[in-house]
Amino acid sequence: SIVVADSSNHRVQVFDDKGNFIKTFGSYGNGEGEFDCLSGVAVNRIGQYIVADRYNHRIQIFDPSGMFLRSFGSQGTGQGKFSYPWGVTTDSLGFIYVCDKENHRVQVFQSDGSFVGTFGSLGSKSGQLEHPHYIA
Repeated sequence: SIVVADSSNHRVQVFDDKGNFIKTFGSYGNGEGEFDCLSGVAVNRIGQYIVADRYNHRIQIFDPSGMFLRSFGSQGTGQGKFSYPWGVTTDSLGFIYVCDKENHRVQVFQSDGSFVGTFGSLGSKSGQLEHPHYIA
């Protein structure tokens, strides 16, 4: 399937491989399952949706049907905190990688949202980042 972060409509839309609409979930707000301009979406190995909720400064996770499971993160600069999370991806072990745009870093989490580590810092030298947006 093709999964779209429909940012200004504050929702995720899912299509089949021919572009036919399958489902949508999410709406505007700051509660569970609500978004304020989502900025990235990924699907993990068990079909869960991992969504970067930009202006709510958090990551939300949904089951394959689009039902809310959990969220993690809040606004800030410390470990596990975000300043406009943007791109998000996951690996075959289930780790979640988030571009923490205004903190100029990538943060790494376990699938349950537990903080693992971070890499990158503000700059233009090798290994440094400035406003990272997307990750694959």
